[in-house]
Amino acid sequence: MREEEGEDANDDDDDFDDDASRCRSSSSFLDVTSRSKTILAALRRLSSSSSSLKFSPTTDKPLNVLVLGADRNEGRNDEETERIFRECGRERRVNLSLFGPNLIVTAAMEEEKDKKRAAVGIDGRLDDEKKKMRESEGGVKVVERERCLFHERKNDDDEEEERNIEYDCAFAFNAGVWGYDSWLESFRKVLKRYPNAPIVVSAYSTKECELDEDCVREGFGEDEIRFVWEAEENEACSGEKTGGEEGGRENSAWMCFIKS
Repeated sequence: MREEEGEDANDDDDDFDDDASRCRSSSSFLDVTSRSKTILAALRRLSSSSSSLKFSPTTDKPLNVLVLGADRNEGRNDEETERIFRECGRERRVNLSLFGPNLIVTAAMEEEKDKKRAAVGIDGRLDDEKKKMRESEGGVKVVERERCLFHERKNDDDEEEERNIEYDCAFAFNAGVWGYDSWLESFRKVLKRYPNAPIVVSAYSTKECELDEDCVREGFGEDEIRFVWEAEENEACSGEKTGGEEGGRENSAWMCFIKS
């Protein structure tokens, strides 16, 4: 997806394929499963990276995943989003936070936001015992869904910063960084506020991913970021040709960088 305009798991069982197929009606028949596949592949790679990488997810706490530039391809509502990404929660709890100017957000969804933040213990209203029980559960839960660019989110004053979720990693699927300056502002916000969170960016083709990489290198100095891996093919990509400059595949290529 694109930031201004605004896919996933091994086929372990048939019911997941059925759910994914139903979701395609809202995603222009995209292979939405490549999103979960990409997240899982990135987590495995990040977990096995050199010891100098601060990202070290543990299995005894939920993983807080930030999705930048999200749109209807990530689901028209929380339930659909959770189906699309549900393979990520097979082994551990995953909390999803979605930000994007083309997200579908209704008044009813807004009313549920505070309840969901409380349910994952973000503001400390759950006692320790309940928190431990929830952390031991698997599954995927949408805990934030905001229709805005990430760097333009509303709750950025000092008081609200105290309550913000600490993201473990960030993903920008099929971003098109080369076409939109706003991506760099969102990346800068993540790097500043969540310095230990790797940012994974995917693209429809290796060529597009290389263009994205060039833009990131131009926007940040070597003293600001370092690449965990540069633009390359992503084995977890979709099998369908869907879009991009060259009629590429969803999440066909990817790169990852983190604060220096």
